[in-house]
Amino acid sequence: MELNIRLSGAAGQGIQTANDILGKLATRSGYFCYSFNDAESRIRGGINFNHMRVSTLPVSAPRERVDILIALSSPGLESNLSKLVDNGVLISGVKTETAGKSTFELGSLDITNKKVYGLAAVAVVSSILNIALPDLEKIIKEQFKGKESILDINLDAARQAYSMAQSWTEGAALSLNPPKESLQQGKWLSGGDAFALGAAAGGVSFVAAYPMSPATSIMTNLSHWSKELEVHVEQAESEVTAINMVAGASYAGARALTSTSGGGFALMTEGISLTGMIETPLVVAIAQRPGPATGLPTRTAQGDLRFAIHGGHGFFPRVVLAPKNINDNFTITSEAFDLAEKYQIPVIVLTDQLLQDSKQSLKNFDFDSISQKRYQLSREELEKLDVYQRYRFTDDGVSPLAYPGQSSHPVVVDSDEHDQDGHLTESAEISKKMAEKRHRKLKTILQSCKKPESWNLKPGIPLVLTWGSTWGVVNEVQKRLEKQGIEFAHVNLSWMWPLPADFFRKELEQASKTIIIEHSVGSEFESLMREVTLHDFDHAVRKMDGRPFGVEDIEVELKELL
Repeated sequence: MELNIRLSGAAGQGIQTANDILGKLATRSGYFCYSFNDAESRIRGGINFNHMRVSTLPVSAPRERVDILIALSSPGLESNLSKLVDNGVLISGVKTETAGKSTFELGSLDITNKKVYGLAAVAVVSSILNIALPDLEKIIKEQFKGKESILDINLDAARQAYSMAQSWTEGAALSLNPPKESLQQGKWLSGGDAFALGAAAGGVSFVAAYPMSPATSIMTNLSHWSKELEVHVEQAESEVTAINMVAGASYAGARALTSTSGGGFALMTEGISLTGMIETPLVVAIAQRPGPATGLPTRTAQGDLRFAIHGGHGFFPRVVLAPKNINDNFTITSEAFDLAEKYQIPVIVLTDQLLQDSKQSLKNFDFDSISQKRYQLSREELEKLDVYQRYRFTDDGVSPLAYPGQSSHPVVVDSDEHDQDGHLTESAEISKKMAEKRHRKLKTILQSCKKPESWNLKPGIPLVLTWGSTWGVVNEVQKRLEKQGIEFAHVNLSWMWPLPADFFRKELEQASKTIIIEHSVGSEFESLMREVTLHDFDHAVRKMDGRPFGVEDIEVELKELL
């Protein structure tokens, strides 16, 4: 069982704070929660909402259903009222007449400051969820610690609203009780939180970036935690500066990260090519949003896949990864630093606005699975060498890695083509061998690339193929349709490049029907899979408006196609 709660209002009305308090509270009370936000690209005003699913079972994707609508502005009420189900209830901070809808009027409370209406509404929902008032008060005190004047008025509003909600019979009719098997010590985190924590777990020590939504939270989180983590965070004056700063930091021995979105990565492509030539490891986060140009800066999309794979001039090996959910934002990001250093390549992590800004109840992360290995030569190993060659020709294409100052050996790199020592060369023979060395590295990477995750994978049934964040909605729909006797296989890619073509060819050929789902206008994922597998898909489901796929949308689409 679940409740879908939509908190709508204008930017500046505190809907994000109210959403976070409710998410923390419900998670700590044992519920499984998932929240996504829909916001206009403006500082104040507009029509915005946060949609939270509070469930007795794990949830992982957006829905359009609204059981409880919290409306703090007239435009927010008007734009969302039609989504409210027949037996749903309204918690309103504006005067309204809604025939047939049970309404809790926040204006009936003895509150003079309307800025606390969002928290008062959370108190009403807490009553419906059978969460004790002291538990809510504890979260409020944590949220407003050190701000006594704000704390007092919020506590007063919460107490009034909770008391009145206890006798609201229509609200009580929606009552939920926490599940018996709930998350133990669950955490309420955003994708941006998880990504930053994953970078920290992966050993990041230097970050340079220019703010660009929806990637900015990565930099701001790491900046906030910089002292505890001993990470240097630099806000560069441009993306061009940021990519060159992290390249320099990586050359000096730091595990380095930059974060951006599509428009910022466009400026970084020359620097990305530099890292490909000098074979220095680094991680680039691209938080996708709709383009071209500025596009929809606060919306979501999956339109930068091809750009991530091919961005830059000339050939050089790289790995492109795509988290499927918020937990993956942690695990895949930490893995990216290991891969980057192991193969001395740029690793690009493709997340998106939905993943970055959504929040979810999560278990504790698995730190034991994170590699702590460093791949550079030790001082002792270097001192045993008569000569250190930064770009020594090797069978696997991976040359011995050292950093300046580790020993008496110089560490020479050059953005021009170079010889094994790192010095500029225009020798045709050496240039050919060096290009072949870099190309061999791609084959080495392919040998260790991860196969995609699959669910109910077997021959003779339809196969649905997704990548990245589209996993969540298809994962839920697969379970819903299974209860209706409709079966399909689901394969989701998180390792996007390079791809193990043989695996995909086999599974696609054995399927009775193939369907591809992507949040893209230009069919980047479909065209990539066709190129790699030489397979034509029977159907493609795409979304082009910047809003995420909803469970209801995909359920209807797949029932028709299956």
